[in-house]
Amino acid sequence: MGTGIYAQYGIEPRRKVVAGKTLHTLRITDPWKEVSEEISNAVHMPPEQATQKFEAMGWSRKGKRWRAPAPPKPAAVTAPPRQEKEKITMPRPEAAPPRPTPPPAAHNATADSPTPKLVRQVMALLEAHFDEETGIWRNGYSDARIARETEASVEMVAGTRRAAFGEERDIAELQAMKTEVGVLRGMVEDLESRIARALNPAGKR
Repeated sequence: MGTGIYAQYGIEPRRKVVAGKTLHTLRITDPWKEVSEEISNAVHMPPEQATQKFEAMGWSRKGKRWRAPAPPKPAAVTAPPRQEKEKITMPRPEAAPPRPTPPPAAHNATADSPTPKLVRQVMALLEAHFDEETGIWRNGYSDARIARETEASVEMVAGTRRAAFGEERDIAELQAMKTEVGVLRGMVEDLESRIARALNPAGKR
């Protein structure tokens, strides 16, 4: 697929070598924020499909210009309630001591709203270690391993993989599919042989 059709959408086809393997990618850039985003183009997808993937990652497009997703807003810090000055009173025998109020749980802003930098790190590792065509991991990687290396949540890594590269598949499942294809191919060849013998029973040409 020619590069000119991608240029109409502001998308730049690129090639890079990772671990000795040439990878085809598609790249967009926000000139205002000076940030870029890349996705795998192993199957040479149409520009419309690539545009949908970028928009699913939070980017927006107007003509050939792309705008990066806005950074997550920092979590609002709630000031603790002002405590009144304690009055000195004689304790009553029947009065129970007040129970301390536990502090509110801290809000994890990174897990809820990943930053563009974190998304790029996850995408780079997915492109290097996940085969989009077969749905198989390479080099012993997994969603959990990428989450550990980037400090992202496993849910965020898995969601990004499904949106940009698709579902993962088990090797046993692929082997079963290959076996089924082989059986079907043998049935087709046998059927073709029977048809040929029926059309030419005497072996005439």
